Amino acid sequence: NSDREPNEATNVTFVAAADHAPGSVVRCSRIAVPQVAHTYAVLLWQPFWMFGAEMGVNEHGVAIGNEALFTTRRFEQRNDAHLLGMDVLRLALERSSSAAEAVRIILALLRTH
Repeated sequence: NSDREPNEATNVTFVAAADHAPGSVVRCSRIAVPQVAHTYAVLLWQPFWMFGAEMGVNEHGVAIGNEALFTTRRFEQRNDAHLLGMDVLRLALERSSSAAEAVRIILALLRTH
């Protein structure tokens, strides 16, 4: 999988499907983003300290896993207000009913945040 610390506590977490009020937001690991009207049920393998997940599956059978990517390219972080990759993973699972839809959601989240 990814590059988690060997002794880092992780949780297997079930999040039920839910309906959300117009204008509501969801608090991710570092920022809040607009919430959608309905989120699907998900089963997540989640580091204890974050909103997102290493991997998971939703009620429609969409499964996504996180993978570490190492590079020699320098990254200049402008500020701390951004989504983590694992936050994107969870949001995509909660919002998609197919793999193709998950890809569209991930791309939209990357463009926006």
